[in-house]
Amino acid sequence: PAYTRPRLRALMPALASEGCDARNLSRLAARMARADAALERFADGAEGYLALHAPNQPGLDAAYFAGLPEEIRIRLLQRAINRVGHEGPAELGKVETLATALDSAFEARKAGQGVLLKQTLAGALIVLSGDRLEVRPAPRRRKPA
Repeated sequence: PAYTRPRLRALMPALASEGCDARNLSRLAARMARADAALERFADGAEGYLALHAPNQPGLDAAYFAGLPEEIRIRLLQRAINRVGHEGPAELGKVETLATALDSAFEARKAGQGVLLKQTLAGALIVLSGDRLEVRPAPRRRKPA
């Protein structure tokens, strides 16, 4: 019981009686892979549209970005951060937290508050200012003396 594999083996009969057998789990995994592929294609299209929408302006149109489904916003944020960041890939949980902070800032803007959001993540600087959302490289951290 100290190791994961024996604990899972002990749970398998109970899970199977509830419908969580290997066949159903395999079917679920295939469905999730199909949904993930569809979301990636949607994210590709949204990213392309955002790039073409205002090619001469820095960043993304904040209003359009805010109107996208949450999962697409998270995927686009993670892509942008990973593209320009210099501290390795952004952790999904931290990107989700950032997306929540952006949602709050978007809501505050709807209420007429001029909110500026400025945050770093994985070596990227995310700035919501005016009607633009920018993701650019963050200044490098100072090395300890």
